[in-house]
Amino acid sequence: QKAVNVHAKVSAALKDKQEDIQLAGISGLREIESKSAGEPIYTLMKSLDPKKDVTRYTAAVRALGALEYKADLPALIKLAETADTHEEVRRSIVLYFGDIKAPEGKEFLVKLLKNEEKEPDLRAYAANSLGRMKDNSSVPALKEVLENIRNMKNQRDRVRMSRLRFQGMVALMRL
Repeated sequence: QKAVNVHAKVSAALKDKQEDIQLAGISGLREIESKSAGEPIYTLMKSLDPKKDVTRYTAAVRALGALEYKADLPALIKLAETADTHEEVRRSIVLYFGDIKAPEGKEFLVKLLKNEEKEPDLRAYAANSLGRMKDNSSVPALKEVLENIRNMKNQRDRVRMSRLRFQGMVALMRL
């Protein structure tokens, strides 16, 4: 009974007009770890502009991932691929796919991992998520990226790829 009341009160915070109250509501629902907490967080997330409401949007995406709530995956992929999407929103989406372990996200993550035009840190997030998905079919892509880093002639370029290299190795250990 008390848990239901707490859940209802914390969910009500998502409807508040103040950003800090909404953030507290997202955090509270994430901590409660109730599967039913996903829907009100997702409803709030859909009402936010990911370009203007970066803090609340990323908090919502990360909470949904922690709750393993499957949102509109194609829409999240499209948002992550959009050039003017804030980097923190992209990172949150990439981590989200690792949290929910959705096979639909694997192709997106592999494509991102292998895209040398993308920021190495974002590619490292993709490697991390692939490792957490525990899908062995990601091994060839991870090995290819690590081999490319190993074969870089320029020391500065190799150093720039150190997080990607580290996350790639961690991902392979998880698989």
